[in-house]
Amino acid sequence: MVTQISSTPSKDLYHTDYHLWILATVDSLKHQNIDPIDWQYLIDEVEDLSRRLKQTLKSLLRKLWEHLLKLTYWHSEIEKNNAHWKAENRNVRKQIKDKIQDSPSLKPYGNTTLN
Repeated sequence: MVTQISSTPSKDLYHTDYHLWILATVDSLKHQNIDPIDWQYLIDEVEDLSRRLKQTLKSLLRKLWEHLLKLTYWHSEIEKNNAHWKAENRNVRKQIKDKIQDSPSLKPYGNTTLN
């Protein structure tokens, strides 16, 4: 189902239907119709994208460390969970690699997060 964009981005739309606000803003940008764009909301959203990317990377790094620590120190559970923890580590490492490939500027953030 395709949502018809019958509205221009506005403060009211931002608070009442966030998804429609995004669609309307993208449509306005595509058509270079910049008059109806609420620039402060758009700036806030773009800045939030960076925060979310960093938070995702931080969460993945924590998960990786958690499973590495389990593999190293939780001897009583190693026999039962070894394969699962190793698979989790491979999966998380791949997700981290993908995030950094998509946004190479996050690499230094990952390094500082570990310190």
